[in-house]
Order: sequence, then C-alpha cells, then structure tokens
Amino acid sequence: MDSEEESFSDAIAKIIEQDDRYEFGAYVLVRMSLDYTVRRLFKRKEYDDKPGRFDKDLEDMWVAERYHVSGAQLLEGIGDVALGQFGPMAHALLGRWGVTESKHFGDIVFNMVEAGLLGKTERDSPSDFHDMLDFNKVFVVPYTKDTPCPLEVIEDCSSKNAEGEDEDT
Repeated sequence: MDSEEESFSDAIAKIIEQDDRYEFGAYVLVRMSLDYTVRRLFKRKEYDDKPGRFDKDLEDMWVAERYHVSGAQLLEGIGDVALGQFGPMAHALLGRWGVTESKHFGDIVFNMVEAGLLGKTERDSPSDFHDMLDFNKVFVVPYTKDTPCPLEVIEDCSSKNAEGEDEDT
C-alpha cells in the first residue's frame, strides 16, 4: 500500500470514527465512482489504465471547476461501478455498508468534503443526492426482469431431449 492509499484509508477511518453510519467499502466505492465518472465525462484517457487508483492529478481535477461532477452524474457513475464490480450482489452489499438510498451517497460525499478528500462548489449540497437514484430500478430490476427462476429453467430443461424438443412430442 503506497502512502497515498494509506492517507485515504486513514482519512476514511477518521470519518467513520465520527460517523459510523456507512462502512469503509461505501467510501471506496464513491471514490472509485468519482474517478470513473471524471474519466467518462472528460475523456481522460491517460487514467484509463489505472482503474481505482487515487491519482493526485485526478484529485486536482476534482477541485478544478472545469472538471466538476454533479451529484446526478456521480450517482450514475456509482450505479455503473457498483453493477460492474458487484453485479447482482450490489444491492445487498450496499445495504450491508449502510447505503440504502441515494441521499446516503450525499452524506458520504459531504463527509469526504469535510475531511478534505473531495472538493465542492458553492452550488453543491447534500440535497443534490436526494431521491436521485431508484435503488430497486438500478440494482434489482436488471437481474429480475425477464429472468426466469432457476427452478423454472431446470424443470424446463429436464423436459427436453438432447435436440431441445419436448420429450412428450
């Protein structure tokens, strides 16, 4: 672990000492999602080969107004990263970390702002994250909509012969 990662870890540990509503993993997810969102929005290809890295230049970009990321943009990035990293387990894992609605990400972001890990503009507010991400729609529906129950698949498959035809025909 390099000193930059240690300082991030130490800062998050201090945040959690003061506000233990959210687990460490939720803070890491927000940071990874911010990095991802900045790269996606601003086409920063020089960072594409460093997924999840906490680059000093990227921190400087966050502070710079021209690289500002809105709450809605960050939430979209969080959805992408969480689904990409954790797939159908994202919803359950977020719940385990204490994050059950989008406003919780606002709490996490502003805890990180207060700790000096992230910057903000005068226009930014925790309310930017309220009711902006439907957890069921983003983290549950993609894995249930039009997806048959595994038991239905097994029963359906067991009634077919090797050519995929019903055995009764």
